Parts: sequence; C-alpha cells; structure tokens
Amino acid sequence: MKTSLFVLCLLAELAAPAAAAAVPLFEENFAQVPPGKPPTNFMVVDGGFTVREESSQRFLELPGNPLENYGVLFGPPAASNVCVEARIWGESTGRRHPMFAVGLGGIGGLKLWVAPGREQLELHLGERMLVTRPLAWKSGAWAHLKLRYVQTPQGMMRAEGKMWLEGEVEPAEWTLGAELKQPPPAGRASVWGAPVSGKPIRFDDLRLTAINVP
Repeated sequence: MKTSLFVLCLLAELAAPAAAAAVPLFEENFAQVPPGKPPTNFMVVDGGFTVREESSQRFLELPGNPLENYGVLFGPPAASNVCVEARIWGESTGRRHPMFAVGLGGIGGLKLWVAPGREQLELHLGERMLVTRPLAWKSGAWAHLKLRYVQTPQGMMRAEGKMWLEGEVEPAEWTLGAELKQPPPAGRASVWGAPVSGKPIRFDDLRLTAINVP
C-alpha cells in the first residue's frame, strides 16, 4: 500500500508541466526498517524516536512524554528549490492537542506547523511566524504535510505549504505562502513533534524532492 502511494505521487509529478517537475532526493516509508532505533541516515535532534509496527504497518514514533519540541533530520542538505512531505498522526486528549511539522533548511530553517490548539496551519522561518491559515484537522487521523522553498533565476524567493487529511484529495493550490527577503539556511529536511496531548506522534512516508525551476 505504501509503495503504491509513492508510485501515485511520482506519476502525478511526472504528469505535471516541466517547470514543476520534481526529482526524488530521499524517500523512507519504514517498511523495510526493523523496529527499534531510527535508520543511521537519520539525525535525531532530540527525543526518543523509534521505529514501531502496528497492524503490519511500520512508522517512526515520538513518545507522548516528556513535553518538548523534538525533531529528526533526514535527506541530503539542500539550499533551495526543494519540497518535503510526510504523513503525520497525532491524537488529542481532552483539550490538549499535539503539534507537528515538516521542515526545510535544518534546525533553524522553514517549518510548516499543524497547531490544533490554535486552530492554525503555520509557516515559520526560525523563530519567526510568517503566515497562518485556519486549520481543519481531525484527532486520530493521518495528515499529509507538504512544504516547498523555491528560488527563481530572477531572484524571487517563496515558501509555500499545504495540509490535507488521509482520504482527501491533495489541494491543487498551496494553502499558505510567503515571499522571503532572504534565503533560509541550507540544511537537511526534517519532521518535528510536540506531544502536548501526552500521546505519541507518528511519522511516515517521508519524501524530499528537488524542483526544477526555469
């Protein structure tokens, strides 16, 4: 099933105009990774991340405590014209909700945060929030996150992100975006989690692609 997901994503990208063509740089769906420590090509920034299996599906899991922001870096370092995506699962406890993100440009780079407690999808650069949009998120459902950073030969720099739930069709348009006055730092892609609800956060189908910009 996971292999089919990657095939469908790749076919969709190949069918897109040449200006938006994408070249895979990194993919991991954990199907061939044994339960236990993350693969050696992952760099754990902090947190007790482990590969777990449930209902014959494997994924990277962040435990529900202690409460802090934790992240994992993956893929080759990249400066611009890249897109990162992942599926992320979280569950609320009463009025406490998890927070999670995908990122580009290492620890201090761009991040697309799902913040159910604030009912917002948020685009950050380092510690600075760039733009927000209202969020439609469902506890206990897998969410797809996608973030890209594009720099054209004409000097335009733009970050864009989108989120949709499992079973929904990927939105054709980017949900939110911001023009950048200076480039984010070069660095690896990432996923992040803050287990505010006290429940684990799960990550799967990580992917990094290079975008060809005319």
